[in-house]
Amino acid sequence: MQIKIISWNIWIGKHLDEVIDYLKEADADIIGLQEVTEKETAEGKVNLAKQIADALGYEFVFCNFFRTDRHTPSYDYGDAILSRYPIQSSSCHLLSTMDTYTGNHTTEPRGVVEVEIVKEDATFKVFSTHLAHPGNETESQLRATQLAKLMQIIPDSNAILLGDFNAPVAAHEMQQLTQKLANADAHPTQPTAYLYPSPTRTIEDGLLYRIDHIFVSKEITVKEFAVGESKASDHLPIMAII
Repeated sequence: MQIKIISWNIWIGKHLDEVIDYLKEADADIIGLQEVTEKETAEGKVNLAKQIADALGYEFVFCNFFRTDRHTPSYDYGDAILSRYPIQSSSCHLLSTMDTYTGNHTTEPRGVVEVEIVKEDATFKVFSTHLAHPGNETESQLRATQLAKLMQIIPDSNAILLGDFNAPVAAHEMQQLTQKLANADAHPTQPTAYLYPSPTRTIEDGLLYRIDHIFVSKEITVKEFAVGESKASDHLPIMAII
């Protein structure tokens, strides 16, 4: 049995049509998305995960972990999992709460989406997460706390973890994760962020950081891994075949 997986921070859907086009062409079985928004409009709520899932004909689960208070109008913000296969069950887990929020992007509440999927005779858990971003990809005590909680949720076998971890695998706080799970990329150094400039980065900075990862239980065999090419987000998508 083979399963193709994609993980992608879609940059709050700034280039949604291009995101959808890429995912249609990629034809993955399971997709983990980060920076997924749900906004209230005159026509009702507009959820990026639903828009993408509808375009692909997939099932989806979206978890809202934070309502941003730094944008007008405000919107809900979280992560999602899309699946070609039926989703048997799902859960939303908070990894940090408003208790640690100090009004800036580095301390926003974060969480992890969990779904259970059955394919043929195999049952496995898939997770999508987006951890704390302290800036300049430095070490973070908040992210270490989030990872510790995440490790309590991830089972010892038949697990797939997708996400924007805002940290390289060499970061000290990531060691608790790499002791339990295997990185789908045997050499996780190719940068995946950031494609576009920001108030702290110029376009000349280019792609500098490898902070997007796919992890699997150690009994799962990874047949292929690749960093994709797309300008639909400030992050590049990543793909694994297991």
